[in-house]
Amino acid sequence: MPHSLHPLLATLAALASLAVLGAATAPATLETALTKARSAVPTSFEATYSDMHPLWGGVAVTIRGDGKAHLETRKRGQTTPTVTDGTATATELKDLVGLLVDKEGWKQLTPDRAPVPDESRATLQVSLEGASGGFWEWYNDLDANQRLSAIRDRMTAIAAN
Repeated sequence: MPHSLHPLLATLAALASLAVLGAATAPATLETALTKARSAVPTSFEATYSDMHPLWGGVAVTIRGDGKAHLETRKRGQTTPTVTDGTATATELKDLVGLLVDKEGWKQLTPDRAPVPDESRATLQVSLEGASGGFWEWYNDLDANQRLSAIRDRMTAIAAN
């Protein structure tokens, strides 16, 4: 082997070891992180649901792993939202994470399409242990799907405490 290839091989070996090290320390997928958090929810957990529409109003709620919960509701025509700050218990946090796992809160199932007039999306964003994701559904389909609406209902109940 020519002498000039040795530095190249050494560089490649170093890069390969970094790739292996990086794979071992890369953040978990949201599915993995949520499944692990069912037994103990870390403070890095945050879930935000929103169906807030500029004309029709709606709900926006955030639940954090430290127990802080924030709920904003606004009715049609109301300019200022009604704000409620609550506290989630450890049991409520575990139940919410369990619901997110059961409802696959990281998986987008609704296909994209052009909205019908005045239709909006309801969204869920979740972050935990360096992983993040979420999904959306058309607001008009929430009750029929019973997926995002179940998560919204649980989150608003927690925040209203």
